Amino acid sequence: MLRVPGDVNNDNVVNFGDQKSLNKYITNAGLRPTWLQGPARYRVDQNVNPMTYYTWEAQASVPWDTPEGCYMDADGNGFVNNFDYLPIKANWAKKHGPLPKSNDPSIVEMFEVSQNFPNPFNPTTTLNFAVPEKSEVRIVVSDMTGKEVKTLTNDSFEAGTHNVYFDGSTQSSGSYFATVTMRGLESGSTFSKVVKMQLSK
Repeated sequence: MLRVPGDVNNDNVVNFGDQKSLNKYITNAGLRPTWLQGPARYRVDQNVNPMTYYTWEAQASVPWDTPEGCYMDADGNGFVNNFDYLPIKANWAKKHGPLPKSNDPSIVEMFEVSQNFPNPFNPTTTLNFAVPEKSEVRIVVSDMTGKEVKTLTNDSFEAGTHNVYFDGSTQSSGSYFATVTMRGLESGSTFSKVVKMQLSK
């Protein structure tokens, strides 16, 4: 069995799905050691190369008590914990297996929206999103009462990664919600998500 650092759900690409899978695995594990601890991998250069387990290449895995454990242990140290997010970030958007390798973060496999950054923010923040095909994208910001305060975009975007900005300089401090809806123009696939943002002046 081979695994590639960061691809914890073993679907041949590193993206938001891997963050979600790792979150779910850790939550379901609770504190069960059989889920969170297993044998560490051994690589001959581990004492001289701190990035050896993060390198984007297939690596031999070792048996765990849980079928997914060897993949969730993305940094190869024998423990599943928050440090396993680092290989995901290091190998973001890369592909392997039957798919061609790519270092191009604009190549995406699914609709995705990230948490705004920075958050909390004052007065501006950025929302990043990705579409796998040409899509209609609408992003509307509302306040705590549900009142729409700004439409960030209502347009079509080519496949790839994009970003929009929210300027809260004319708004009061508090929570705001960015409602994102997307629809692929070729497939008709739809996606929606609400991102909570905190304006702190």
